[in-house]
Amino acid sequence: MSAALELFGSAWVPVFLLLGLTLYCRTRVRSWFVPSAFFGMYWFCFVVASLLAVDHRVPGLGMWALVSLVAAVQLGSMLGEIQGNHADEEEGSEEQPKAESNQATLAERAQLERVTRLRALPACALLTLGATAALVYFALYSLDLFRQSFSFLSLVQMAARWTLLRYDGFLDPWPLRIAAIWVYPPALVGGILFPLSRNVRDKSIAIASLLPGLLLTALSGGRAAFLVAGVCWLGGCWSARACCPGTRRGFFNLKSGLLLGAGALALLMLFAGVNSLRGAKDASDARDLSLEFNSGQIRNYMFGMPAAFAEWFDRDQRDSVHWGALTFPGPYALLGIRQRTLGTYTDSAPTVGLEGTNIFTIFRGLVQDFTLLGAFLFSGLWGFLGGRNYCQRSLHLAAVLGLSAYYAVALFSPLLCFFGFNSPIFAWVVAWFVLRGRNGNPIRFSFPERTR
Repeated sequence: MSAALELFGSAWVPVFLLLGLTLYCRTRVRSWFVPSAFFGMYWFCFVVASLLAVDHRVPGLGMWALVSLVAAVQLGSMLGEIQGNHADEEEGSEEQPKAESNQATLAERAQLERVTRLRALPACALLTLGATAALVYFALYSLDLFRQSFSFLSLVQMAARWTLLRYDGFLDPWPLRIAAIWVYPPALVGGILFPLSRNVRDKSIAIASLLPGLLLTALSGGRAAFLVAGVCWLGGCWSARACCPGTRRGFFNLKSGLLLGAGALALLMLFAGVNSLRGAKDASDARDLSLEFNSGQIRNYMFGMPAAFAEWFDRDQRDSVHWGALTFPGPYALLGIRQRTLGTYTDSAPTVGLEGTNIFTIFRGLVQDFTLLGAFLFSGLWGFLGGRNYCQRSLHLAAVLGLSAYYAVALFSPLLCFFGFNSPIFAWVVAWFVLRGRNGNPIRFSFPERTR
């Protein structure tokens, strides 16, 4: 009896049950990018990395709660996928013959590429240039604020100065906030542009849309700037790629694996580089700057969050219901409902050695905002909308942006709610307006393949 209790008290048992559910989702649709399979595999990899990264036993009860919330998203996604396929079958019963349907698909594809070339490409280029200009203003304003002359060393030290100010409770002036939010719309539009481009020039412009986010991270010392921009880009890229013929089953291949590996390495170097910039305030010469690599700190930053949630849930610290204030702190602060606090949570959980984190994944906010039952319902509804959008055969721009939002929230879910920041909301609003068709009619994307 004690052996059975110890077995089910292990944090690894729910993780492998999550893997089983994820593989079932994958066999149903034969694609890793269908929302149910994507979310499960992403979280399985993340939780395994977290269990291996931390240096203490993770509470089994907390891990069961975390995996159950992930499974709620998957089950909601499966319901949405089933409903989407049923609606597709009813629509398909009245469709044209197959040959005519194929010709219509080619015509729709040509129209999509034409719309992309005429709207997404110039929009991405102009938004990237605008974001770069806004960052020039950000840098000049910051130099004046810190009473520094323009030099390479003063720019390098800017991240450390901003970090000290923010931890002292300093709030960015509104001109700087407005300048900073413009780095995210080009990332989203660039992500949509990338899979639909057919030449090096267009793809280069799409990739360049990430540079403003990287530059803002280097200037401000905030890792969130590039992470949010990267998530915007990937969400747009994967949702647009889902619209392309022949790509739904070919998302993961050798090329994609190499790109993901390179991206993970770049993210690792980004964390190490930002840590160095945040400690560069006292450097008197550029030669004194060095790239620090604290393995425990890096493991904590990148993989400590699932273990932190499990620790928090196991402590069973119950608070009053916050009704969305922790899940959507940015919009609540903007509306004056609740002032946002630095770091969202005042407590932390130990992870690696002396390191700890106050980031507890998206699910702690949902539990404290809506209770555990409400968190399950919210997670299921979010998954349902993602699965429903993915499995519709034909989508308007609003639904494509909705699918990109699903991927973005999923990618950011180990940290916080992605739309807890105001900047991503602004990015999606801008993308809607710049990608609308003539006379206010939205672009129509078509999904030629069904996901059975």
